[in-house]
Amino acid sequence: DMFRHFDLNRDGALDRDEFRRLLQQVFPEHCDEIDDILDREFEIADADKSGGVSFDEFCAYYERLKGLFEDEEEGEEGSLEGDLVPCDGCKLTFLPSKLDAHRRGCPAVHALEDAKRATEEAEAKLAAALAELERAKDES
Repeated sequence: DMFRHFDLNRDGALDRDEFRRLLQQVFPEHCDEIDDILDREFEIADADKSGGVSFDEFCAYYERLKGLFEDEEEGEEGSLEGDLVPCDGCKLTFLPSKLDAHRRGCPAVHALEDAKRATEEAEAKLAAALAELERAKDES
């Protein structure tokens, strides 16, 4: 289940970092906002103030989680279920329904795309230079 995916150290509770990862992976298009609201949301989810969100606390918080950014995401297809998939840029893992939204704003993905374009351009220039060299050799 989703709770176990994010309880990385398997201690039965989500610590603040695990909770941040959960929010970022469920709402990748809101990563900056999540950093701003993390303390408040963690405090709400950690009802017994133990410093971790237990499974029962997570279940109680789940409805709030689903509605956290509801106004902005109304009508979007998506699920909080499924195996996590790594981003090919930053290697963070996301729910499949959220990966595309993350990739659109991921600096590592953009850097990889820029590097690929630069490599393709350099290869094209090299091929043109080699062709020119071959022509010059044939002419001599």
